[in-house]
Formats: sequence, C-alpha cells, structure tokens
Amino acid sequence: MQSQCDLMILTTHFGAGHVSVSKAIQEHIRSIDANYRIHVVDTNELIFSRNSKIMYRSFDKIISADHHVYNFYYYHRRPWSFIHDRKDFFSSHLKKIDELLREMKPVCVLSSFPSSTELMSLYKDAYNSTIPLYTCITDVVDNDEWLHGKNDLYFVPHESIAIRLEQKGISRDKLIVTGIPVRKAFYSNYDKNALKEEFGYDSRNRIILIMGGALGIIPEKSSFYRWLNSIDHVRAVLISGKNSKLKEKVEELSLKNVKVIEYTDRMPEYMHMSDILIGKAGGITVFEAIVSLLPTIVYNPELGQEIENCKFIRQEGLGIITANTKELKKAIISMLYAENRDRIVDNLKKVRKSVNTRLIAEKILDTNRNEWGEKDD
Repeated sequence: MQSQCDLMILTTHFGAGHVSVSKAIQEHIRSIDANYRIHVVDTNELIFSRNSKIMYRSFDKIISADHHVYNFYYYHRRPWSFIHDRKDFFSSHLKKIDELLREMKPVCVLSSFPSSTELMSLYKDAYNSTIPLYTCITDVVDNDEWLHGKNDLYFVPHESIAIRLEQKGISRDKLIVTGIPVRKAFYSNYDKNALKEEFGYDSRNRIILIMGGALGIIPEKSSFYRWLNSIDHVRAVLISGKNSKLKEKVEELSLKNVKVIEYTDRMPEYMHMSDILIGKAGGITVFEAIVSLLPTIVYNPELGQEIENCKFIRQEGLGIITANTKELKKAIISMLYAENRDRIVDNLKKVRKSVNTRLIAEKILDTNRNEWGEKDD
C-alpha cells in the first residue's frame, strides 16, 4: 500500500503549547517543501475517542482548582511507572496505533507530548517496528517522562538540557538543540516603531503586553489596571482570551491607556511591538518572547513545568519572576528603565542564537525514506 503521509505528528490538547509546536513545525517544513504530506493525530482522541473530551475538561478543572495535585504527579511519578508490563497493559492502545500506522504508512513519527512518545516507544518494541521516532520537548525540562528507549532523536530547547539528558544516559548523537518551535512569523524582522504607529501608539510609549487571562494567571483586581493606567508614557494591551469576566471588568473601568482584546491572529506583531511581556511561563510563550527579543515578567508560576521554565528564565537572565502583585509592580517599574531592558535584551539575543526551528524541519526532510519495518503478521 502506498504511503498516505510523509510525517505523522502525535500531540494532545493538554494546554495549547503542544498543538502550537506541531503547527510551527508544519509551517517550517512546508516552507521548504510545500508538497510534504503531514498528518496530525491527537493521541488521546485516537486512544480514548469520546472520553478524550472528558479528560481534557477534567485536566482544566484540576489545574484551575488545585495545582498541587497536578504538581505531585508532575514531579513524583513517571507516567505508568506503576505498571510493570506496560506492553500487555496497553495492548489495545498499541493496536489502535498499529492500525493507524498501517493505514497512513508515514515515513517517520514526531511526538510533541510525553505520553505520545511513551506509547510509540512501546509500540516499536511490541511490533518490532523501525519507524523513526522523534520527540520535541516542549518545556525547558529534562523530566524522565520524556525519555523512552525506542525514541531515536530528541529536539531539545537548550544546551543545558542536552547536557543534563546526556548525564542521564541519552547519547549525544540523539540530541539536537533547536529551541522550542515557534511560528515563522516570529522570526520576521519587524520595525518596532513602525508597528507602534500601525497600532496607533506613539514611538515614545512603552507597551506592556499582558497574556494569560484565559487561565486566570494574571492579576484580576481593578486596582492593578488603574495603577498601570496611571504610569506616564505606558500603554497596556491585555489579551483576555476566554476570560470574559476579566475582559468586562477592565472594559468597565474605561481606562484610556489599557486596551483589552479577546483574541488576535497578530501575536508576532504584538510581541515585536511590545517592550515588556507579562504572562505565564509556558514553554512556547518563553521561546516566542526569546525570538521576539521581548523581556518577560512571569506572575505567580504554579504548575511544575512553568516553575522549571522560570528556572531557565532566571538562569539566562531573560526576565523577572514575581510571586504577587507587589513584586509584579516593582518588576514593571524596574523594566521601564531602558538600561534594565537593554541588559535583558542582550541576554535574549545570546539565547536566540541557538533557536532554530528550521533544523527540525531539515532533519525530518532528510530522514531516510526507506520503508519502515514492522512485526510479521
């Protein structure tokens, strides 16, 4: 049977980052080869069908209600480690993967989520498959949940992670430092002042971009936005996402210098225009800021992977981590001084040199197109 796709990407919708990474990789591949065939699969939907929606809703409720439960799982247990014979336990799941691979016959598989890599690694072992399996690590972490014996190549976010993975026994020739993939538009050479003019701002204005409203991880008190509104030459743009309550609350304040938008398809332009980003420390957001050379203030990180990403931000001097509104205000005032921002931008430029999503695209396109092996029927 003829191959139906060249690359199969396995991802999930646990947060927007994993899907964003898969979209960024597709974009870079197709900028090189417009005819390259890519098939994206939500692993949870494949395995659990209708129940996957329940899983996603439950996940959202857990991280909203009590991040401690999530963090216990994140830090203390590798997925499925309590199951000794995982191949037998997941045999029905592996069968679904086998059926899909037989139907699509991809040249290689890329995973952007730990459990997807786990299942594909188990599949390769159980079915004696030699299909190349690549994993893109989507946070600045070296967690064991990403590490599986049958994975052939890891695209890692930073050299420090490559070193730590090598110390854990991963061969260096299986590690490529690429950064976390971001869309091509973020690499564009925008003119900051021209963007400010296009969006209706004076070039002397300092633009503060506030993201993360949909997850409730930015300040919601009216007093904070009134304070922002009062700072000379500062203009704030709040992207509220699904947080309609926050949107309505801030809009009702009728603040001249605080603009609220629900969604935008021009995030690269907003980030390149801005002088300061206030937001969450998700892996893709961190690297969008790096590529955009945008100093970041993280407000009250709680989830395990965001805490780890904050360690990276501190280590490389890419921004300021704050635990409460008082610290947030202090950080904003500090970053409004040009010399403080310039110092952070210099650090961002150093890290940006190692960020290259195109390397992922080139490696995938260079993959040997010999038919992959599989277990005899």
